[in-house]
Amino acid sequence: MTNRLPFSSSGFKRLPILSLSLALSQLPACTVGPDFTRPTPPTQSQYSQDKRSPELAKALQSGKELPGHWWYLYRSNALSKLIALAIKNNPDLQSAQAALAQAQETATAKKKSSLLPSFDAETYS
Repeated sequence: MTNRLPFSSSGFKRLPILSLSLALSQLPACTVGPDFTRPTPPTQSQYSQDKRSPELAKALQSGKELPGHWWYLYRSNALSKLIALAIKNNPDLQSAQAALAQAQETATAKKKSSLLPSFDAETYS
């Protein structure tokens, strides 16, 4: 009696061909459509040293940690508005903030419930 696998060895010979055809079928997804227009470049060519805040200069030194709202250090209203819009419209961030708020409320409720009296209704025979 011989042990036969449910698939034949010829199936493995077809695997590279199948992989190649699958990869080639995905190439059209990398192209842009006919209505694509190149975005206009920013009007400001670079951030000048005099517009940077002293806090940014300190934060950019090696080994320094950037603050949570790092974009405020650039003093750019356009950048601040863009990041505020991205944060507002990001469902992942919104769900993460909601989960964090829920976890904080659960922790607060557990902490407060430990202050309430409790009793045990076990009987001993």
